[in-house]
Amino acid sequence: MALPARLAPDTITILRPVMISDRGTLVPDWSQPPSETVSVGGCSVQPQTGADDRSQRDALSSVFVVYAPPGTIVGAFDHVLVDDYSSPLVTTGEPVRWSIGFLDHVVISLADWTG
Repeated sequence: MALPARLAPDTITILRPVMISDRGTLVPDWSQPPSETVSVGGCSVQPQTGADDRSQRDALSSVFVVYAPPGTIVGAFDHVLVDDYSSPLVTTGEPVRWSIGFLDHVVISLADWTG
């Protein structure tokens, strides 16, 4: 069972990169259009607090966590578009799949950096 609709009103769009070989290792090539675009409804997108160290540079991060329906497939190289956010967010690590019976979901960590 997925998250209840009232708790998960958001839709995300997952962008999958074209993967190319770089000396025998597959790496994402974001200079090309995405190889696949998948919309996923029934998500809850929540902002998180970031830890910006501005003593060494003028950079800021925006951090989000997405609670997506069970079965959502997102990889470590994918980017994610979130409603009301202007640029694609980068996945930060592999998603975590929770199978607890009554509230199954996938947790996706996302970030964006400026500066």
